[in-house]
Amino acid sequence: MITIRFYPDPDLEVCTSHQRRTYQFLRERLGPGQRLKVKQVLEALGLTSTAPLVSRLNHLQEKGLITWVKVTKTREVTA
Repeated sequence: MITIRFYPDPDLEVCTSHQRRTYQFLRERLGPGQRLKVKQVLEALGLTSTAPLVSRLNHLQEKGLITWVKVTKTREVTA
């Protein structure tokens, strides 16, 4: 499972188009306590591997838009 915390007032101008799309998808789909399977996220973003998703999450975290952590080996995303 991946836990994501969104920070208020994000500046999406600092993001690439892929990062922005990933952020917006997750923000729209995840409310407090809601979960998505990683597979659902990959399919929605047109990805076939978790590596690009992890890279995007790392970049979003570096830019101060989110914090995220891998909690367990289950394949879910939660807010």
